[in-house]
Amino acid sequence: ETVSLSLTQNQNHHEFSVTPTLGTDEIYHYRTKITPHYDAPRKAPQNDNDNNNNKDSISYEISAIGFKQRTSRRLVDVPYCHIATEPINQHLTTVRQEKHHQARTGQLKRPKRGATLLLREADDGLVVTDHNTYVNATVEGLQFRFLAGNFFQNNPYMLPYGTVC
Repeated sequence: ETVSLSLTQNQNHHEFSVTPTLGTDEIYHYRTKITPHYDAPRKAPQNDNDNNNNKDSISYEISAIGFKQRTSRRLVDVPYCHIATEPINQHLTTVRQEKHHQARTGQLKRPKRGATLLLREADDGLVVTDHNTYVNATVEGLQFRFLAGNFFQNNPYMLPYGTVC
């Protein structure tokens, strides 16, 4: 009712009909795509025993890998995402370890402002991290093929509703 009233007021009083929202019973582990972020790596404090006292060696660190805090630009570290599928969470653990290691060893490309990671679960349970890899999703016998980085419904429990005419 609130949405319908708002639309009517903002569209020169043209009446809008709004259908009820749809939902599913799944409240956890339903999301098949997440895009966590990290800020640009910063120089890490060195102690005297690091790198065999090699003063020329510089180490970097990433403080948080996660999502932006609501109403802020601050990143909240999210080692486990309760709405992501289990395969994504398992892969997230590995990706986080890799990024922290790459930062510490100077192997991580140093983005000026940070970067966004992609974790997309495909039909076969494989988790893809390359935006340009094609993945498949099967819904009610229909197979969809799309780039992992493109938008496609991230909640597979909602997909069958999209095939009903």
